[in-house]
Parts: sequence; C-alpha cells; structure tokens
Amino acid sequence: MDRKPAVIGARSVTAADGSKGIVIDLQPENEAVMRWRIGEFNQADLDFAIEWRRSATGANLEGMKGALPKSPFKLRSAEEVARLVDVMLSDADLRGRLLVWFLGLLQCDEDTRNRVSMRWKWDVRRSLQFFAPPYAYHCLRVQLIFHTGMTHGVFGTRSSNIVDLEYLHYTPFAFVFCSGDKLHRRLASGEDS
Repeated sequence: MDRKPAVIGARSVTAADGSKGIVIDLQPENEAVMRWRIGEFNQADLDFAIEWRRSATGANLEGMKGALPKSPFKLRSAEEVARLVDVMLSDADLRGRLLVWFLGLLQCDEDTRNRVSMRWKWDVRRSLQFFAPPYAYHCLRVQLIFHTGMTHGVFGTRSSNIVDLEYLHYTPFAFVFCSGDKLHRRLASGEDS
C-alpha cells in the first residue's frame, strides 16, 4: 500500500559497479495495449473482451439486493454507509462472517478458503484490519461499502456498477484518480483518504 503495484517478472540485477537493482520486463497488459494502439488484435484479446463484457453485464444486482435482508434503519449518504461499514468491520460478531463473504466474492477455491479460515481461527487479534494484507482489507471495505450502500438505495443496481466498482481497487496504487463517473465520486466519498 505504498503506491507501487505488484507486477510479475521482476528480476534482480547487479551492475558492473556492484550496485543492485531490479528489472521489470514489459508486462503482458502493457504489451497488449501497445498492440491495440496500432490496431493489432488477436483471438486471445477477443476472448478476453467477450468474457469481460459477459462478467460486466451478467451481474443481477437488483436480484442480489432483493435477496439481502432488509435493514431496520435507513442510510442516506455514502459517508453514512462508510461509517456503518467501519463499525461492521470492527464488530467481533461479524468479522468471521465478513471474511467468509469476501472469500466467496473472490471465488476462492476450497483449499484457499480452508487455509485462510485456519489462519483466522488461530489469529489472536481477530481484527480483519490486521489479519488481512492492507490491499485485501481495502478491497473488502470497498466491496462492503458498495453492497451495503446498494441495499440502502444509496448506490444503484446497474450491472455495469460491478466494473465501475473494480476501478476503486486500483486507488491504493495511484496518487491521483480522475473519473467523471458518479458512482466513483460517491463511493470515493466513503473512502479513507
């Protein structure tokens, strides 16, 4: 969470003068963007685009909202939602269930869920903020703000909101995040600065 993205393919190097450094080769995403810029696309690009579009429009948020329990109170702003989420994340009775919910949202395989659950069982602090890596905690909080806000009508149920929401997962790696999207603006108002 120091504004540096995690990348693959980094390798250590030693210069002639003995100084050490790291070389990061061209990332697959960068290579694809460079090809696209000159109008060069391949079947893998098309397959990825089709799958991405399917996932972007395939979410039934209205159905999800209807399946969630109704709240006995009403939240009216993203800031109120964020405050409630922070209370939920610190509630000893909810932490374990929120962790299980998040692992399901990530579609973790059973082995990963079991390993995380075992670590959680033996964690003495039982605090999600300290148990989860900072980036995972950030993503959990963003998702929880959105889903809680959606149940209260603060955020809408358009299926494209799922893709818009994912952009906020990148904010820890940026100094500035510019967007004209209303959902981004409202969700970010519930974010930690």
